[in-house]
Amino acid sequence: MARAWRIDSLDPTAGSAFASWRDETLFEGDTLEEAPVFYIGAPSFQAQPVANRGVALAAERHGFQLGLLDDKGEVAFQTLDDVAEFVRRLYLVSTRRDGTPDGGASAVPRPRGGPLGGGELVRPPELPHGPLGGEARQIVELIRTVERGRSLDLSVTWRSGGVVRRRRMEQSRLALGASIVLSELLHRFPMGEGETSPDAEELERWRVAAQTFVAVVHRLGLIETLEEDAGLTPVCARFLSRCWSRVVEPVSLPPSHHQYVRVVLRLMARQSRFAGMNLASEWLGAPFGGATPIDELARLPLPEVLGKAIRAADVETASVATLLSVSLGSPAALAADDDVEAVLLFAASRVVAVDGEPFVVLRTFAEDTSAWDNLTSEHRSDLLYAAARAWLAENLPQRAFHEAVESMIEGSAQDYRYNPGPAGGGEPGHRRRRAAAAEGVAARAAARPRRATQARFHVAEDEEIGEQEEEQPAVQTYRER
Repeated sequence: MARAWRIDSLDPTAGSAFASWRDETLFEGDTLEEAPVFYIGAPSFQAQPVANRGVALAAERHGFQLGLLDDKGEVAFQTLDDVAEFVRRLYLVSTRRDGTPDGGASAVPRPRGGPLGGGELVRPPELPHGPLGGEARQIVELIRTVERGRSLDLSVTWRSGGVVRRRRMEQSRLALGASIVLSELLHRFPMGEGETSPDAEELERWRVAAQTFVAVVHRLGLIETLEEDAGLTPVCARFLSRCWSRVVEPVSLPPSHHQYVRVVLRLMARQSRFAGMNLASEWLGAPFGGATPIDELARLPLPEVLGKAIRAADVETASVATLLSVSLGSPAALAADDDVEAVLLFAASRVVAVDGEPFVVLRTFAEDTSAWDNLTSEHRSDLLYAAARAWLAENLPQRAFHEAVESMIEGSAQDYRYNPGPAGGGEPGHRRRRAAAAEGVAARAAARPRRATQARFHVAEDEEIGEQEEEQPAVQTYRER
């Protein structure tokens, strides 16, 4: 194959790679071919020139894998931007399997016991398919037509997919995303087992997540919308009577079931007993100074059905931040379930709703509103939706690649396709390595001595992937479909 941009060394989980403009000669002979070489790394993924290729190849000693191979040899990219986009998407999707590093924010764990089950949240039947999910499904089909070494430009696709939509439709989709997260958060309220009281640490983690959720929906202007969501009423009613009253203290239920959601949100904001309907003293300020949007989203749990939809390796620890990251790197994840787009819109809205934006109005108290809000709330909502959609259009996958390359991105987190090789050197092993790997480049790669710490990508057998997916148990949803 002619000269192209090819990867010299790669660390997928760190989002780092060295790429050079050269022939397919990485594993040929002992002579180092000089070529323009660039480093690409998170968070900017901007290509930076490197003095010589020796630096790129030396990275192998520090955990980088050497080269990038499919079943026909070294993977080629048309442009350096293609390499950067591949590394960026690979890095984003790798959050499927990564735990929370360095003790950072994490989602509330599932309770060991408790009376709340799944399936309470009813999806609004009038809500049509989302525009981004529809575009993602078309992209998944178009990937099959991309030639090896080529790419498909997706940047225009997301912008033409409907950044501006009808206000009611967008508001319903955003509210649905918030409702899904609230329902799962209530489901994960720690109850203890049998007569045993819940662990204090578990209660504290839930308190932090609850206050975070209320701070987020308050920032997004969704408090009143959630209070009017009839689908949340049975969830909140059971939470008040079976969870809060049992573990914390009895709650005086409001006279109208329309107020159940309001009571739950106030309890989550302050963890104080509901006393009447005078809520003016309930503080709704941000509970944590300096917390980033991603830290807040990482505290909010993801339902099991959506964790499986994005193919999270551990649905127990999957969070809204996990869904955001994976969806930005994987069209297949976004196409898997309509509600992925709803939670994605909720997450993206929080990312853009930073202090100082004209559509963010933070108040100290729950009912500190005015007639001015009634005149401008819809306008602020339009600004929020437009900002979130524009941010998604800029950060969703910008290029799609050949099926083999897409398989590397999709499979990286599902089954650790860049696994350490066997001790003593030799070709890096993987039980799903394609049996019919081409001779030549692949054979020379096998003959080259390797360290036990090296990792390598290989394309898995389609048949084995299919068999694995068929063996997965049926998913029970958290809503009535």
